[in-house]
Parts: sequence; C-alpha cells; structure tokens
Amino acid sequence: MEIVNITNWATSDVKTIHVTQDVAGLTYPFRVREFIPEEGDSLQRTWKTGGVQMCYPCKNYAIEDMKQTGREMVSFVDGSIASFIDHYIEKSDWLLYQTYLMALKYSNDTEVGIPFAYPSEQLFLRLRYG
Repeated sequence: MEIVNITNWATSDVKTIHVTQDVAGLTYPFRVREFIPEEGDSLQRTWKTGGVQMCYPCKNYAIEDMKQTGREMVSFVDGSIASFIDHYIEKSDWLLYQTYLMALKYSNDTEVGIPFAYPSEQLFLRLRYG
C-alpha cells in the first residue's frame, strides 16, 4: 500500500499534537490539519467492553505530510533507543540489560559494509543475527 498525502484539506491551519507511549517522558510531535471527510473515512473508534459495543467520535484531523512524518519518526526512534532499552528491559536481569546496551553501543560504533538508512536497522540486524 502506497503512502499518500491527503489533498482535500478543510483549512490551511496546521496544528502540532504531541503523542507518547509513556516511556521516559518522551513525546513525539505530529503536524496535523483538519481534512474534509470522504465516503469511507472512519471518524469514530469502536471496541467492546464486557460484551458492550463502545464508540468514540474522532475529529477529522490527519497527518499533514505522511512521508516526512515517517522519516521524522524513524529518526526519533533511532535517537531514543537507549531510553526504550532503559524503560523496557528489566535492570534486575543484569545480563539481558547489559546485552542490549552492548548491542546498542556496538551498532553505533562498528563500521559495516552494508549501508543502513537508519541506525535502528543496524541494531535490529545485530540483535537478530549477531
């Protein structure tokens, strides 16, 4: 599926929202604009709780530039890997924690023959394949 930008905006006003996964106080800014809904657009989120259908209406805002936002998100993740490791890996498991830190350091310090677009790719491959 190709990523495409919305072209049918309701206004030229751009807003910045900050989202978080509640990790180390890190937030990520998204530039959004109000769009004109088209047929088939989902403007509500639904779920079931205890067998009861719930619904929450959503405002019609969308990411302003999908490709640029994707590049910025990857850069954000690459710059935050140490914080993610610190948050998600139990420090009580010293060996596992040190292994992740060593892999991060190794992926940042080592020259490889394969050009990586993002440091997170290099770290993933080192963790996966040694």
